[in-house]
Amino acid sequence: MPDKTVPIDGNLTLDQTRDACVVEQNKGFRLGAITNSTKSEGGHVFNVNKADFFSDDFLATLLFVEPGTADPNAFKQQKVNEGWTHICSGSIWVQNQIKNVMVFGK
Repeated sequence: MPDKTVPIDGNLTLDQTRDACVVEQNKGFRLGAITNSTKSEGGHVFNVNKADFFSDDFLATLLFVEPGTADPNAFKQQKVNEGWTHICSGSIWVQNQIKNVMVFGK
């Protein structure tokens, strides 16, 4: 179980989503996963990304990337070879559209 789950606006760009996660990490948490979701408020449904954080040492620099048509395993290995640690992969909201992303840190 995460120590903290933070909803992040699904209408943000990929860089803004990354920056929102950095803000939480700077409070002493480590990003462990991020997934797409929705929340209901005032009779409206909003797209949100649920970011799970843990009370651990964090990786100061986060990298959120869309691997596109690249082989996901090869892309992941390339980033690991560049010194990045793989945090998670999956679909999140980016400007209210579902995008497949890989998240790394170092």
